Amino acid sequence: FKPDKLTQFTTKLYNNYDRLEFIENSAGSAFDVELSKAIHTTKVRGIDLQLSKTLTDNYKGIFGFNAVGNLNDSTSSGKHKYTVVAGYAENHWSLLKNLVVNFGLRLDDYSNFGSQISPSLGFLYKISENYKLHGLVSRSFRAPTFNDLYWPNEGWAIGNPNLKPEKGITSELGIEAELNKYLSSSVSIYRNDYTELINWVEESSVWSPKNIGSSYMFGVEVGNKISLLNNFELGLDYSYLQAKDRKSHKYLIYQPKNKVDCSLKYKSPNNLTLELTGKFTGDRFHDSENSIIVKKFFVMGFNLSKKIGLRGPTFFMAIDNMLNKKFQVVRDYPMPGFSIMNSLKVEF
Repeated sequence: FKPDKLTQFTTKLYNNYDRLEFIENSAGSAFDVELSKAIHTTKVRGIDLQLSKTLTDNYKGIFGFNAVGNLNDSTSSGKHKYTVVAGYAENHWSLLKNLVVNFGLRLDDYSNFGSQISPSLGFLYKISENYKLHGLVSRSFRAPTFNDLYWPNEGWAIGNPNLKPEKGITSELGIEAELNKYLSSSVSIYRNDYTELINWVEESSVWSPKNIGSSYMFGVEVGNKISLLNNFELGLDYSYLQAKDRKSHKYLIYQPKNKVDCSLKYKSPNNLTLELTGKFTGDRFHDSENSIIVKKFFVMGFNLSKKIGLRGPTFFMAIDNMLNKKFQVVRDYPMPGFSIMNSLKVEF
């Protein structure tokens, strides 16, 4: 609802229902079949309210409230529930001529983990017409999920009801540059320091989540967009990450040091978009001792979208793993080969 050009009020009510059924041969023999069934249902009900108001030429405020109820009912692990009530405020100040400062504060009240305050402070400084500098410092908080806490003991995995919430401090500094009409680049350096980081680890062939007392992630991200002739755009992004446990000095599992994303996109004047993508993910460690390596992989994909008319439907098609490569994101879980997905979006 927009009562005027400077005010906007948004509200959302939602109810999400998820049901999982596991049917297994508990007898373990093809000649003596005895099926067992486990049912897990999750319900999430919530309300979001948000007010956005521009008070002056230099200040805009965003204020919000949300309340969420979570219910889990499992034939294996029983019934569990918790609620979260939260309020937040974001303040955007335009200072001087080229400086914008953002200050935010969020309060979450969990029925099972107590109250948490998460402040954030960021800025955007326009050095010149083609160069922008941005920075951010914020506190993060993540409570364990139902799966983290109560995943039933299935022999290969089990939840951990003794988990503590994950807390962290994030800091980031980056620069964006439009070097010329063909090339724009960005570089960001960030560091995340965590206490009680939640991480699923495998011990004695059983996966279970655990709190890592103190850990950090240091990373560098480089992005490039190159505008070519005839509506072509080339994208090339590189990420370097060093994620370690402070106590053991070992690398965190499934955190690749190197990732590369590349794309070649074509946009035609008649609303046709074609994109060829490539994704490289470097070696990762499967275990906390860093003795088992999951091999690097490179996959290619293809995306197509076509909007029919100004108000007509939009057709999408995506091809994943178009070279039919064999690879694993998680050890011992092969990813699908060549696959095609289609969708249609209608706006009215």
